[in-house]
Amino acid sequence: MNWRIGKRSAIGIDLGTTRIKAAQLVRTASGWQLVAGANYARTEGDGVLVPSEMDRFLGVLDRAGFSGDRVVVGVPRPMLRAAVVDAPPASSGAPIKKICAAEFARMYRMSPGSCQLHVREVPAAKARPGTSQMSVSGVSNDDAETVVKPFDSVGMLVEAIDLAAEARCRVSRPVCGSAPTLAALLDIGWSGIGLSVFWEGRAVYHRWLSDGGMSKLVDSAKRSFSIDAAAAEAVVGRVGILAPEGEGFDGLTTARVLGLGREYAEGLFHDILRSLAYVLDRYPGEVVERFFLTGGGAKLPGLAEYLEELAGMKFEVLTPGQCGVRGGQMIDDVAMHTAIGHAMWGVDDGE
Repeated sequence: MNWRIGKRSAIGIDLGTTRIKAAQLVRTASGWQLVAGANYARTEGDGVLVPSEMDRFLGVLDRAGFSGDRVVVGVPRPMLRAAVVDAPPASSGAPIKKICAAEFARMYRMSPGSCQLHVREVPAAKARPGTSQMSVSGVSNDDAETVVKPFDSVGMLVEAIDLAAEARCRVSRPVCGSAPTLAALLDIGWSGIGLSVFWEGRAVYHRWLSDGGMSKLVDSAKRSFSIDAAAAEAVVGRVGILAPEGEGFDGLTTARVLGLGREYAEGLFHDILRSLAYVLDRYPGEVVERFFLTGGGAKLPGLAEYLEELAGMKFEVLTPGQCGVRGGQMIDDVAMHTAIGHAMWGVDDGE
């Protein structure tokens, strides 16, 4: 794609379970600048945009200063399928993408050609001789049409259906990719956690942890206090994990919330360790020394500090601004990485 200095990007759209985020960038001589951003709560739907959401969505874009009709939309997580496929090395001249497509279709019992695929090689320090491993992600043609249709209906052009994990890595690569050894990026969302690992400047591993999202902690608070989801989220957000006392709460309430939060963080930590066992096997002699937190759940008070206490390793909350994106206040919003990364699509894949 030919990018001119000063040209606005497509609008990157992150369709989260409970919130919608959107971002538009300009490429300047000194890097990326966020020129329009939005992060607002959904009142309907939890995946693709439904027709009743579209008027509000367009109004948000208009008020926030977005322009143009080009969009890049993330694949809602429930629609995404993923696999690692063994293939001949690239030097063999074999039709690797066709091999991966056929194997992917076999694994998921789909007809060949019925899926939109993203294929990339997974570099490794340890691999079987004569083979390469390919990361294959796909969305069915029917699901892709479901994502695109709401935008088509209002005259918007969907330039790409993008992968959330790849989008986050585009933004965070300047920091995560500069680590001297393995670095892990944890995007803590509502319905799960996206784990990505960097090695030698490249994202080499993605995994979705469906049991670690913030909804798990909020559900625990709902049951413990017999309150609704909104109240539970507010209580958890105010007390956090390490706060000595919660503003406006008695000591017993604070202690119970802290206990729930720590139980959640400990479960998350063990899920991370299990997932990293595979990575460490592929990169013998390497260690993960730095962990970076993004996503709405990274805002939970004390989470990074408590995970650091458990692991004995550095956990840091990472904002788009710390990754070199310039602009207004929204570059400090840890939930904006994915939308900003979608807006970078086609430019800074770095692979």
